[in-house]
Amino acid sequence: MAKLKQPNQKTVGIDTIELSIPIERKLYPNEFRFGATYQHKEESDGGENSPTGFQDDIKINWSKDLRKYYLPEIHFVDYPSPTGGRCYEYQIRRLSLPKLMYGNNITEVPAGDFERVLDQLYRELVFLELPVEITKEQLRNAKVCRVDYGKNLVFSDGTSMELLNEMLGKAPLKKRSKHGKTQYHEGELFRDSIKHRAFIVYDKLAEVKLKSKDSRPAYGNNNLGFDLSKVSPNKKLVRFEVQIQRTKQLKLELGRLGFPKDSVSFADIFSSEIASATLSHYWSQVEQAIRRGSSVDSVDGVSVLYRFTQITKDGKGGACKALGKLGFNIFADTCGFAKVKASLAECLPSSNWSRAKASLLVEVENPDKFACLDVITDELKNMNRLMAEEVENGR
Repeated sequence: MAKLKQPNQKTVGIDTIELSIPIERKLYPNEFRFGATYQHKEESDGGENSPTGFQDDIKINWSKDLRKYYLPEIHFVDYPSPTGGRCYEYQIRRLSLPKLMYGNNITEVPAGDFERVLDQLYRELVFLELPVEITKEQLRNAKVCRVDYGKNLVFSDGTSMELLNEMLGKAPLKKRSKHGKTQYHEGELFRDSIKHRAFIVYDKLAEVKLKSKDSRPAYGNNNLGFDLSKVSPNKKLVRFEVQIQRTKQLKLELGRLGFPKDSVSFADIFSSEIASATLSHYWSQVEQAIRRGSSVDSVDGVSVLYRFTQITKDGKGGACKALGKLGFNIFADTCGFAKVKASLAECLPSSNWSRAKASLLVEVENPDKFACLDVITDELKNMNRLMAEEVENGR
């Protein structure tokens, strides 16, 4: 995987985030200027005489003028308080920070742009004309209910991605891990998940291609910011992502990594350091499993795939020629040239060894299987920001 020349800027490494803001009173659907969708849920603790609790969830509509832009989901919820009484709050759900700022989630948000993100989100919420106003300070201190930390990595010719996929498939990973599934937008390569946390590695361009018809620009910007048609077919974009889906789980993750576990406000978790530590923690477990399970044979799936990629890189010669070259080189790697020459002479007496060798031999060193792993580790540690232009322009 070739490293790109990055701008001297780190990314905060956050895609989707969900926020909760307490308010002082109950709200009703008819109070929202642009309408709302109401849902009432009743739940019981399960005991014969246990009281029935209920939650009201009101999804707030945006004005028609704004719906052409990327917008998060805004809800008002009313639910039982653990200490008695009721809790009332606004919840901001499915908020993708890159889409909020750029209309796509290929371009990554800089680590120093919290105030700009805050301004953009606040500017959109003002247009809702909410019956109970949300202030910037409330947004700053909003409790995080979910956060997806992630990093996009470019694989310049596709080879390293295929090798990574091959190694993920052979690594002795945990029983809860899955490899090669197609449950995540048809691009999933690997998943390790528990109830409220998941570590996922997936083909980001496959996801973008599947969802491109739904793309909307950021508010105030009519440019979607990413043109999939400009991306070279040989270029791959792999997404490394840790999804933390509850505040309680977020506190556990922060404590495990040495961060203050009760610092779960929007401002607190807008941190490149937390993103890097979180991604690196889960990637290191996968990387170690890959290294432990790596084959020591002279010929394995990784080296065969690498060699075939090199043979077919120029696109010349056709399938039969390519497969012939691959077979010859695997034969030579496994048995040595002397054995290949002797076997050829024995089986095909009229064969011309010199001509066959010149035509079929491909001088390619077997790959350093762990080279792409080292690059991934460095990228997740450094968190250098990636922009859409770097994926589009062929570098």
